Amino acid sequence: MTTIVFKDGVMAADSLVSEGSYRAGSLKKIRKAGDKYFGLAGTIYLYEEFEKFVAGKEYDKELFQNKDAEFFAIVVDPETGFVDMYQTGLICEKYFAPYYAIGSGRHLAYGALEMGASPE
Repeated sequence: MTTIVFKDGVMAADSLVSEGSYRAGSLKKIRKAGDKYFGLAGTIYLYEEFEKFVAGKEYDKELFQNKDAEFFAIVVDPETGFVDMYQTGLICEKYFAPYYAIGSGRHLAYGALEMGASPE
């Protein structure tokens, strides 16, 4: 169950990688690309290409059009504080909220954040 949250300038994530119910290992799910930070939940092979996309480098556009390549991502520009939310197909939505959460654990995270929990 991936859970990535962002609140008050802090992004936090779990590190578990799974294939169904199989625990396949761990992965750093928050990364820096250029001057931005992002967290990605979903198809693991998209991390490197999404990192290129966020950094403004050339990336494989067709990879993101594959409907089986499901993902959600939070991209944060620490200089401006702007947060962009991306999903399958590189669809970007801009939200202005006190906190953000993605992944299959997002509902639990939203509840905890609403009750005052911190990503730290």
